[in-house]
Amino acid sequence: MQTDEKTINDLVRRSRQGDNNALGDLVRSHSRLIQAVSARMTRNMQMQEDIFQEVVLRVIRGIRGFNQTCKFSTWLYRITVNVALTALAKEGGHTKTLGLDEAPEQPDGHGRSMEESLERREMFRNAMKAVLRMPEKNREIFSMFYFADTSVTEIAGQTGKSETAVKAVLFKGRKEIVKHLKKQGLWESL
Repeated sequence: MQTDEKTINDLVRRSRQGDNNALGDLVRSHSRLIQAVSARMTRNMQMQEDIFQEVVLRVIRGIRGFNQTCKFSTWLYRITVNVALTALAKEGGHTKTLGLDEAPEQPDGHGRSMEESLERREMFRNAMKAVLRMPEKNREIFSMFYFADTSVTEIAGQTGKSETAVKAVLFKGRKEIVKHLKKQGLWESL
């Protein structure tokens, strides 16, 4: 459903006033955005469906508080990234891991042994913990860049920050993750 900005603004206004039909049209008009962002952040179809449902629920609950200081698509994009990031963190935190003595030495399909795959999974989980501890604005920027494949220019446009500020957040975020991984003994200096 292709909709112009004037129509979107009208749907937002009517949705904020309690018009459920307008809210349904608003969500339908942006469903591809939600699906595209969640697909870029996770390759798991079930997780994408869960993310979609959670995003829609958050839009329903939050539409009256949406203050229109940014475009609706920007607000929705941020919600989607945050929901997807939370889902990824939960997925990593609840995945059963094998002990190394239980892990077969067969490659995982990417040329890595099971031991290497387990180490990578553990590193990812710990990196996600560091990302989740970032201030919300920084976490959004970091997630948009690394998990949603959004360019620095696009992030700057979506967040209202300069490209230099976005790059600074990314640099600081990478440093924090490396620091956290080193603290956990999962990062070796080269």
